[in-house]
Amino acid sequence: LLPTAIGLSHPVMQLAWEPQANRDALLDLPTLEGCNHVERVKPGASLLAVREAVGGTSVSRDPRTPHSALPVMAIQNVGKGKVLSLAADTTWRWEMQRPAEGEDFYRRFWGNAVRFLAPDPRITPNAPQVLRTQSHHAVGERITLATRLVDAVYKPIREADLAVKVTSPSGKMLHIYPRDGRDTPGVYEYSFALDEPGPWQVAAAYGGKTSTDEIVAGDGDEELDD
Repeated sequence: LLPTAIGLSHPVMQLAWEPQANRDALLDLPTLEGCNHVERVKPGASLLAVREAVGGTSVSRDPRTPHSALPVMAIQNVGKGKVLSLAADTTWRWEMQRPAEGEDFYRRFWGNAVRFLAPDPRITPNAPQVLRTQSHHAVGERITLATRLVDAVYKPIREADLAVKVTSPSGKMLHIYPRDGRDTPGVYEYSFALDEPGPWQVAAAYGGKTSTDEIVAGDGDEELDD
């Protein structure tokens, strides 16, 4: 399996953190046994890996493949999701033939593939969700939440009119109108201080749809530790 230039930097193909280590890991994988013959990939697809043409096999006419190489792996956005095409079915050899003390690149590769292909189950197209990174909060803490907005094909919705209403345990209301960033399209972050103990209500509204969440502010770190 020979990674292309795109494949070396693609999330599915990241077997190691450092670029050179990742390249070495990909090139050191055990060889696969057999491969379907694919001459070219669709124009909208990204070619991630190829194989050398051997034994009189005709060379690919796809201009994106290196000379004397045939496509093995490609990925493309289709409709509401992504499709990964792999022309070989013996990746189990990466597990069964790895060195005894070697890294488990077989599970790492397929874990990368599943995480990249599957949409976040918390995300619904054209609907706001309140996302947070922790479940326990203390009084006096400043909390940062986020709402991610995507359209019907899971593309980020930029500059949306998102309205967030925060209600404290005593009934005080705070209205927030967050904006997404240039580096984080479709992600709207907002923060506020939990200055009262008890349940806080958060409601995010967009396009006639509203999502709510309840955040309970505890008495302090001692309670959380307990």
